[in-house]
Amino acid sequence: MRLVNLIESQDLTFEEYVNKLPKEIVDKLKELKQNPIYHPEIFLYTHMKQVFNNTKKRGKDFAIAAIFHDLGKIDTLSYDDKGRPHFLGHENTSMKYLDKYLHLFPVENKELVYELVKNHMKAEHYPVMRAGHKKTFEGHPYFKHIMDFHRDDVKREKE
Repeated sequence: MRLVNLIESQDLTFEEYVNKLPKEIVDKLKELKQNPIYHPEIFLYTHMKQVFNNTKKRGKDFAIAAIFHDLGKIDTLSYDDKGRPHFLGHENTSMKYLDKYLHLFPVENKELVYELVKNHMKAEHYPVMRAGHKKTFEGHPYFKHIMDFHRDDVKREKE
């Protein structure tokens, strides 16, 4: 990554980027509650802002992926028998948002953004993958980037 891109990405603000999306989507992000077991920050908007701030040091494309990686949760919300929210398959629905709105963002490597969004949940399951699946995933051209994005996705801000 070029140093200029890294320095520019430090100046990005979450609000400038997320507000490129339609207002009704941003409003839903602010209202949507996540499972507190996995997301102590509760609201999707807050989580996405944390991931954005954690990833922007890696460049604009990571920051853009942070905006899109969980957008599919808006459409995949379901509840278990204990009333906890779940978002199974949200990464696939997030890809639809990416297809629809990515043109609004100053992306440098479109393929990288797509791969980060598409595979961020695969990274979550990496430690328990069978050896063959693990080896295949390790051969992915963006494996290191996906794992870096995942670390930034699960990193929580200190309160």
